[in-house]
Amino acid sequence: MEDRIFFDEVKAGYSKIMVVEDNPKAAKLTEAFLSAEGYQVELCVDAASAQAAIYREPPDVILLDVMLPGMDGLQFCRRLKSDHRTRSIPILLLTALDDIKDKVAGLDAGAEDYLCKPFDHMELLARVRLLLRTKKMRDEMETVENIFIFLARIIDARDTYTRGHSERVAEVTARIALKMGLDKGSIANITKGAIVHDIGKVGLPSELIRKTGLLTQEEYCIVQQHPLVGEKIMASLSTARHLLVFIRSHHERLDGSGYPDGLKAEEIPLGVRILSVADVFDALTSDRPYRNALSIDQAIRVLWEEVQKGWWDGEVVDVLQGIIKGPLT
Repeated sequence: MEDRIFFDEVKAGYSKIMVVEDNPKAAKLTEAFLSAEGYQVELCVDAASAQAAIYREPPDVILLDVMLPGMDGLQFCRRLKSDHRTRSIPILLLTALDDIKDKVAGLDAGAEDYLCKPFDHMELLARVRLLLRTKKMRDEMETVENIFIFLARIIDARDTYTRGHSERVAEVTARIALKMGLDKGSIANITKGAIVHDIGKVGLPSELIRKTGLLTQEEYCIVQQHPLVGEKIMASLSTARHLLVFIRSHHERLDGSGYPDGLKAEEIPLGVRILSVADVFDALTSDRPYRNALSIDQAIRVLWEEVQKGWWDGEVVDVLQGIIKGPLT
């Protein structure tokens, strides 16, 4: 416990707290208390000045008064949480309103915490420390996730034939998902899943990836392991567990002839079915060591032939066709 407190005290000198408060006396009192604890404090009197300051140099935590001139604290909180540049900054709402409806409104606006005035400054300090730890964990998780995405891009880039593959698949996947009416959260997950879907190829020998002839049965068995290798790599990241299904199952087919699990029909989630079609389409329209790229017309025709075989979701292929080129002539 003493080590925890010591760590927080050392870390305080590197943490910046923004206080958005139009009451000068209350703002100065809070500033004095937090400064005495070693935090860097920036005061703002309204949402407009706070927004400009945040874009200039983002704070680690925002203490936001609900009652502000112009845009109120709830409106400003919603704006910050809807902006990708600021949504990860923890917000502690400060207000004299103590009705449960007001607290719910604050949390619905996206605030991480809520503190009623007048508040005890030691409680404020405890809340600030908690939010700083929350931000640290978020930052670490985002950093690790970005490392995996970077690794996926490196895997693509190591071979001329696969360079940019995952990025293109992610773009097509997102467009199909959007056209099919999936919600923003699902589209974001599918897009990330598409970027890292082939991360298991890091374990494949380069000579197999670049081989110009047909793979032997033994070599094909090795290639079939990459979804499992990728899943094992990403399983170490707790925040990426929702992406594992895209990594493990993107080679499954609706008729059960895919790998590694032989899933059938509805056992394969819609997001994975979308990714699989986008993945195959990009592979067909890209040069490979064993063949030249097909035209878009040819690729779409191949996909429809494989729909007839029971491999892919026909609705997904239909949406892809509409996005890529419209009806075939």
